Amino acid sequence: MQKTFTLLFLFLFSFLNAQENPAADTSICCTVLPVDTLFPKPTAPDIDIAFGKVYRQNISGSIAKVTSENFNQGLLQHPLFSVQGRMAGVQITRPGGDPFAVPELRIRGLSSIYLLSQPLYVIDGIPGVPLTTVAPEDVVSVTVLKDAAQTAIYGESGAAGVVLVETKARQGGKIGSTYWLRKDPTQLVERSFSLSFQNKIGVESVAAAPPVLDREGYLELRPDLDDGADTDWLRSVSRTAVSRVTGIDFATGRQRLQLRGSGYNRELEGVGKRTRGTNNFGNFNLRTDIFDNRMLIAEGGFFGEDLDSSFDQLETFRYATAYSPTAPVFADDGNYFEYQQFDLFNPRVIQDLSVTSKKRNNSVIYGKLDAKLRRFISGSFNYSVRKQRVREGIFISPENTFTGITSGLGKHFDERRVERNLEVKLKALFGSPIGNRFFDLSAGYHYRKIAKENILTTSSFFTQEFFTFENFNGFPTGANNSSNDEFKYNMPAFWSRVNFKTFRGVLSVSGSLRREGSSRLTPDTDKLMYKSGGVCLHIDRILKFANKNKLKARVAYGESGNFPEVFASRQIPVFLSNTLIIVVNGVATAFEFDDPASRFPDEVMRPEIKKELTAGVDFEFYFKKSRVTGSLSAFNNRIEDLIFPFRVERFSSFSVLLNNLDDIYLENKGLEFDLQFVRNGRKANYLSSFNMDYTYSSMQSTGNPGDFNFFRSEDNPVRVVLSSEPAGRGGGFPVSVIRLGDEFGTVNGFEYLETDTDGRPVYRDINEDGNIEIDDNVVLGNALPRWNVGWTQKIAWNNGWHLGLGLRGSYGHSLYNDVRQEFETNDLPDLQTNFLRTGLYNEEIKTRQQPNQNLVENAGFTAIDHFTIGRKICINNTVIRSLNIAFTLQNPFWLTNYTGNDPTPRYTDPYSTRADVPVLYEYEPLTPGLDRAAHYPRTRSFVFSLIAEM
Repeated sequence: MQKTFTLLFLFLFSFLNAQENPAADTSICCTVLPVDTLFPKPTAPDIDIAFGKVYRQNISGSIAKVTSENFNQGLLQHPLFSVQGRMAGVQITRPGGDPFAVPELRIRGLSSIYLLSQPLYVIDGIPGVPLTTVAPEDVVSVTVLKDAAQTAIYGESGAAGVVLVETKARQGGKIGSTYWLRKDPTQLVERSFSLSFQNKIGVESVAAAPPVLDREGYLELRPDLDDGADTDWLRSVSRTAVSRVTGIDFATGRQRLQLRGSGYNRELEGVGKRTRGTNNFGNFNLRTDIFDNRMLIAEGGFFGEDLDSSFDQLETFRYATAYSPTAPVFADDGNYFEYQQFDLFNPRVIQDLSVTSKKRNNSVIYGKLDAKLRRFISGSFNYSVRKQRVREGIFISPENTFTGITSGLGKHFDERRVERNLEVKLKALFGSPIGNRFFDLSAGYHYRKIAKENILTTSSFFTQEFFTFENFNGFPTGANNSSNDEFKYNMPAFWSRVNFKTFRGVLSVSGSLRREGSSRLTPDTDKLMYKSGGVCLHIDRILKFANKNKLKARVAYGESGNFPEVFASRQIPVFLSNTLIIVVNGVATAFEFDDPASRFPDEVMRPEIKKELTAGVDFEFYFKKSRVTGSLSAFNNRIEDLIFPFRVERFSSFSVLLNNLDDIYLENKGLEFDLQFVRNGRKANYLSSFNMDYTYSSMQSTGNPGDFNFFRSEDNPVRVVLSSEPAGRGGGFPVSVIRLGDEFGTVNGFEYLETDTDGRPVYRDINEDGNIEIDDNVVLGNALPRWNVGWTQKIAWNNGWHLGLGLRGSYGHSLYNDVRQEFETNDLPDLQTNFLRTGLYNEEIKTRQQPNQNLVENAGFTAIDHFTIGRKICINNTVIRSLNIAFTLQNPFWLTNYTGNDPTPRYTDPYSTRADVPVLYEYEPLTPGLDRAAHYPRTRSFVFSLIAEM
């Protein structure tokens, strides 16, 4: 890849010098741009969404768009972090500092209680491409379609929202620049070519660590357990990480032929000593106008990534908290020091004697043809092929005592995927857009075909000492436990959309319809219809506002679907603890099927259906040198036919069967507010952006809650799904409970009253039956934040200096501090574990606690996402046009009362990558709000960036 960059630069540099010609243009390159260029308007004439462009003023749903000029700054590990905290109703979370962890994205609450639902990503018009396929530095805009009125046209894939991403290769605009030479201000030079180099260096360190005892404090409690060392175990397994990003962007061409592209190399390190990887990205687009009058435009391109990474097992950080500070890393004989005790392992053994690796290759090839058939009739043809291969592996050496298997243990997961997309579209525009009366009709056909193969291999018999996941084919015959799942399906769909504006432009009406099929579904459900409709009232035209001031009221309704990508029509191999209890009328009653598998073939599995109603007001007001824009939205969405897993004991331990919940649904409702202020002064331009949202999620019943059915079959009412794995060492009691009619995502436990004379906690016996059991659970908090706030400030001076500050916060959520439950007290005095001492420590409690209000903490926080200062320096010679230098602090400060490492909301429970869990299933979607010890610590970083424009 580096050689490719060098050759490309040499070629383009020679081409650049050959294209210099004097020009009679008066524009220059290095001045502060006008406010509408530096901070682009949110009200562009149209916006490219949902299979084509739509006039922004006629959009009846909720859309949020952020361009690269207003992205968060720094060395970002994922493109989503560029807009974190920038959009109301859009929550982006990633607890801890793992640079290769994919952040979770939630749009207007939850879209499912089981499915790990992620939005549909559409990159440069190609749906279904993971956002990891493009470099964060290559993205120029991110648009989020938040409500079902806008996502209905995407059908089954759009229930969790749709994210549209535009890269530098597909952006429009003029290529090249006109500037003067600093040595000869009278001479102007024009280039039909642009080139920029980018380099970033980031230094990352641990920002928060569990407050465990040091050697001195430990020996005050355990003077008889001194092993002679003074070890900071977190420091022993962590480091100051240095990451680097280098890249090139270029564009060249004439009026009828344009070539744009980019290439990036990212060398990333994590604070864990084994966490590192290389990510290479390439993106190229060739566009040509076949006729001078632009009647026919053809383009094609390629983008893709290559990832090679290794990372620390999460259990490394858990045992760095647990291990005694008096224990040395190595014993006197040179081997690792080990305690021969239950659940106590040297963290360096886990880190050094295991390999956890991931390789990922993604590539997308696409072609597009746009034709203007008549004056108001146009059409397009798009085709793309995406190929992906993911290889993940865990190897644990026989010397690693963590697994307890003396022959070692290895797992290898290999996924191969090919996806093809075909789209044909026809658009007609009738009437007069100038007179604000028109009829815009578009229709098309979308065909999506997916083929996927998954191979999972496990072995505990090794002939060599050390393996990576690429060596798994060398296992001895008969030593492997391997499974191979392969499936193919296609999704043909016809769609149409209409926009109509009338009454002198006062009223806009829009609607869409999508009829979609899927070979994954049964004949009774393989044809689904998703519809939407909306109305906009342009109040500014009624009141006859002057100038460009706008005021619009809108209301819209839409439907979209959600269906799991399963290995078979009704079975998916996945580890789930099913930590879910549904309480009906205050009673928790266990229920079991006599033979659950025998009745599943009679069931018809349906996609989850999301129905959403949204209403709001959009405004834009201009003053002398300022502009104020914003929106206020209210929404209510409900997800019906919820899909839920049921564990079947007669199958293997990792098999579940899926079916629909019949008479209950998930409801999200809330408010969103966005406000942006831009000021264009004589010496500087200023932007301030503020957003806030409130979301409330609950489980509701369509009928009598006491009679709801878990499945459609009326003779099988299920009242409870009981947990098989509690949080931490909670004694078998789950902390995640769903009560019909109440808020979803509650964190539950017992009510602590006092401590008895033996140091044991005493809990309230609510039902007064003499036992502390599941019916005595009470709500202690909620894992899902009700309020989210984001605030961004940016100022750019005429002399080239610029300053940026980004803040965000989440409030109204709680976390179950599993670290405190495990390490703040000790009920096994013979174990040589360390102790945690937070400000909430209760010295009266001498034994481990059950989940109670002492362990559930308010995790509301305000954080500085980034603070940036930089300057653009004008060069204006024959080679370099300008330099942009910036210094950024990322996550330097958090204001919170939470005593754990990271108050970021947990929408899922992350599994540790332990021996009994496959690498590919790392999250438990049914248990939000658990802050476990086994995760990467929170980090902060300092970043230097340099961009050279030519």
